[in-house]
Amino acid sequence: MRPRTLIPLACLALAACAGPGAPPHGAVGAAQKDFAAPMSRVRIAAVSALGSRSMRIVALGSAADGETIRAQGPGGSAELRLERKGHDATRMIATVNGGAKPADRAAADALLADTARFLESAAR
Repeated sequence: MRPRTLIPLACLALAACAGPGAPPHGAVGAAQKDFAAPMSRVRIAAVSALGSRSMRIVALGSAADGETIRAQGPGGSAELRLERKGHDATRMIATVNGGAKPADRAAADALLADTARFLESAAR
């Protein structure tokens, strides 16, 4: 194969890796979930999920389209990005860093699942 042929193939392979299962916004180890709830309710559930993991909030930030929550715990740190997607729709992007692991996708997925459970239990 000629070198000119390898470049398009390499680009194609990289594009396939950036499909639906790829981390959002280019963050390695990040996970995201869309919630059918306003941002205020998702924020409360996310803070409860962080608390259940003994993580304390160390920084809050806001932007035109959302908010950022940074937390620190015994096992590492987390950054949650809440994006308003409509009146009753919020996307949460979680990145969890656990000590030696620079980014932990499984922990980010678990944090999203915990947030969903707290959100569901608050609705009852």
